[in-house]
Amino acid sequence: MKFYAVATGRKTGIFTTWPEAERQVKGFPGAKYKSFKTRADALAFLENPAYGKRKKTKRTKAASTSSAPTIPEAYTNETIVVYTDGGAIGNPGPGGYGVVFKNGETLCGGFNKTTNNRMELLAVIKALEVLEGTTDPIILHSDSRYVINGITKGW
Repeated sequence: MKFYAVATGRKTGIFTTWPEAERQVKGFPGAKYKSFKTRADALAFLENPAYGKRKKTKRTKAASTSSAPTIPEAYTNETIVVYTDGGAIGNPGPGGYGVVFKNGETLCGGFNKTTNNRMELLAVIKALEVLEGTTDPIILHSDSRYVINGITKGW
């Protein structure tokens, strides 16, 4: 027997037949679903679907001059500049995180049931995991007072 986990669709949850699951995802923009051999694996997917993977993005002239933050000249070429953000709809509810590095690389992911603070923290954690072992200076930007206080006040 297969179990179909629908993380994003008309109705979310675990379904035991494909036609039942298909009704939830067919024609639904951004549907996220997957089949599993066990109910436990399907449930684990719903709790942590991790939609996004690290990928290189192409920069366009318009994007780099109008919407992207400018990097101060005081940063050296070796300085790693990272921008992080996270959010959720509801508390708890569906949410996601994003990370943008100075070189244009990005990270992103999401969860079906999470909180705003969890996504803000996870963005920073994922960025630092990528940078583990570097000896270059890191400038981390976050709009979360929770994250900033956690780092600067040792919470």
